[in-house]
Amino acid sequence: MRIAFVGKGGSGKSTFSALFFLHLIKNNHNVMCFDADLNIHVPQLLGMDFPEKKSLSSNENTKRVKEYLIGESKKIASPDYFQKTTPPSRGVNLFELTPENEIIASFTEPYSTGYVAIVGTYEEDEIGRSCYHTNLSILENILTFAKLQDEDWIITDMVAGIDAFSNTLHKQYDALFLIVEPTQESIAVYDQYKKLAQHAGINDRLYVVGNKIEDEDDEQFIAENIDDGHYVGSLKKSSALKKLRQKGDPLTPDIFSYLDESLFEKLTEISKRMKKDPNTRLEELYQLHLKYIDQDYIRNTVGDLSTQIDEEFEF
Repeated sequence: MRIAFVGKGGSGKSTFSALFFLHLIKNNHNVMCFDADLNIHVPQLLGMDFPEKKSLSSNENTKRVKEYLIGESKKIASPDYFQKTTPPSRGVNLFELTPENEIIASFTEPYSTGYVAIVGTYEEDEIGRSCYHTNLSILENILTFAKLQDEDWIITDMVAGIDAFSNTLHKQYDALFLIVEPTQESIAVYDQYKKLAQHAGINDRLYVVGNKIEDEDDEQFIAENIDDGHYVGSLKKSSALKKLRQKGDPLTPDIFSYLDESLFEKLTEISKRMKKDPNTRLEELYQLHLKYIDQDYIRNTVGDLSTQIDEEFEF
């Protein structure tokens, strides 16, 4: 299963990503968590000392990941021709959740039965001349080349706002969980997300989770402003969770002694129900690849990359 937590900045995406990660760990699942936010918080929430040298979006690491994924493919000439929409083909190396996988071994940190990775933030030489969307490209590549076993999970703590629609990320997941606070600003982000999800054909994969709920009025406010079928439940404000974070103590599976775990069980069931066939997803990604490479600046730089599609490849 592949899921992402999305929403406005400060809504609680990182906290939900860490909590759902711990819920799956507690239930002995094999799980990968990508912190793809510009502000990196998931490793800290889990009490992990994550080395910056493992950031996936650093130029050296991005090149290494692409070289590994290319493998023996005849369709991808070199990392220079590996675009953010490039699909897998016969001969490539896939991303699998095993300790032997080169990406897992080199760019993640283990946590119980799971792994954590960070996409990375701005580097000094990128200030004033780079967009964070460029950093997300390597995450797109890894997700496109990901082959999961039946009980494997990928969680992504997504960059804030609606940036997932500027690339292939909105198509990479079985379910998108939009974290909404009981505020007009947070509802406005939902309205934007809903409109884009409808246009992109993924409205049935968008779900809303309420956060920072203090009373029944907060719950009712969210429920009244969310379309039927989108709203799945909420997490009440927790003094235990707040005190842990104030002291800087890490979250552990014991946190569910204080939080209602039934919400995370519900998210698990929704994700399983929405699981998409990987080859069906690949066909959708082919269409995004053709759309992306049809831009003049791509053609002028690397030529026609439609030949990267290998119709005989299957997961």
